[in-house]
Amino acid sequence: MLTKQSHLKFIFCLPGFFIALFLPRLLSYAETGDVKWSLDIESKISSPGIGTDGTVYVSAENGNLYAVNPDTGTQKWVFTTDTALSVPAIDFEGTIYVSSDNAYLYAISSDGTRKWSVETGENATAPAISADDFIYVGAGDTLHALDYANGESKENWPFTTDESISASPVIGSDGVVYAVADEYLYAVDADGGRKWKYSADGENILFSPVLGKDGIIYITADDNSLHAILSGGSRKWKFSEMEGNPCSPPIIDSDGSIYLGSEDSHFYALNSVGTLKWKLPAESVPTTPAIDSDGNIYIGTDESFYAVDMGKLQIGTGNLIMNPDEARIWENKDAAGNISSPVLDSDGIIYTSGKNNRLYAFETDSDGPKKTASWPMFRHNARHTGRNTPRAEAGGDQDGYDGDTITLDASDSLDPTEQTLTYSWEKTDGPSVTLSNSSSAEATFTIPDSSDDDGDSITFRLTVTNSNGLQDTDTCVVSIDSAEGWCFIGTVFGN
Repeated sequence: MLTKQSHLKFIFCLPGFFIALFLPRLLSYAETGDVKWSLDIESKISSPGIGTDGTVYVSAENGNLYAVNPDTGTQKWVFTTDTALSVPAIDFEGTIYVSSDNAYLYAISSDGTRKWSVETGENATAPAISADDFIYVGAGDTLHALDYANGESKENWPFTTDESISASPVIGSDGVVYAVADEYLYAVDADGGRKWKYSADGENILFSPVLGKDGIIYITADDNSLHAILSGGSRKWKFSEMEGNPCSPPIIDSDGSIYLGSEDSHFYALNSVGTLKWKLPAESVPTTPAIDSDGNIYIGTDESFYAVDMGKLQIGTGNLIMNPDEARIWENKDAAGNISSPVLDSDGIIYTSGKNNRLYAFETDSDGPKKTASWPMFRHNARHTGRNTPRAEAGGDQDGYDGDTITLDASDSLDPTEQTLTYSWEKTDGPSVTLSNSSSAEATFTIPDSSDDDGDSITFRLTVTNSNGLQDTDTCVVSIDSAEGWCFIGTVFGN
């Protein structure tokens, strides 16, 4: 078998353009688990967020938001505030949102300049971002729904709870917002009205909720339990077999399996019906794990950061793992004592941090997060939007004349976990037209030839659906001007 050195010798025998093409890749040869780079932040940092252009963002207790080049690990810019910042959330346009301990929510452009800030009255939770770009934060006993336009924010509605909001909100596929306040989980509809309120048996809910693709909401409570709640607010099941409290919110796989760490020094896997699949002996797991496209799980503990090959776990009597060490693909003890949940980008690079206040980028063999998983990592996705819905973009409104062929373009539609989207275009208002390729990103139609159409408009609704069956809709309007006749008047000059 060729070694790396023999590969290089072979390459040098080729023409120069082959050397230029392949040599950089060979010189940067890396294996899964290798550190791509690390950066000293000099302060305790949050779970990293990944922007739309791949930039890595981390908030720090020193009041700074850092933007880091994903290729080199070098600092791009720093946005400075007076106090500690929350986990960042990034929208589809690249704006970064962070809450601060000085009771402000900041919106920061991808170039590091402040777009706007709004006072929240009390220290706010990390924000969640809806498919229609509303920003939800909890502060004190108020859940704020913020809209923004012209570089400023405005309150869409406030929802008041009976207790203080204690964890970041999340957003369901139907636009319902879920907020934790002490022992209660609130479901709030998109108009700010309460749908229901769920009690965790008098025990405080520990972390932000997690959502399954089947509409199930999962919460952890400080009686060593995990609750599964139906979308109507009733309990589906409660798992209480842990001997310590959950350490973080769980992740949810595509088959409904649930993974989370516990203070009892075990990592748990549960079936979708709330029964134990297995538990893996592990040091304290203070962070939410992440699952990649190959089904490997990345776990940060007080002792190390490592990857587990789920296919190598052998289940023994009593649902205990018999060979956990053999299931570890790789391990790094330099990133020990993880204090922030890891995230995967679309290239399969995983970012995390440790007690040494360094931000790490690790190589993996994966193609990024598992796209079919309901909740594959902390805050659902690398942008930390806290929602599990795709985003439909029907394109801007258009003008056309009789007889024009119009193209409707949904190519800017995106999914938070980069799942494949399906498209459906439908005319909802206006003159009758025939749509071609109505199930494609680009659909076309011809404006009817009729002078009566002048001043009319045609409205189209776009629905995008991801592989989990989650949907989002958007509309666009085509305004019609009839094609008026015209003539050319010439003047004949004579002697």
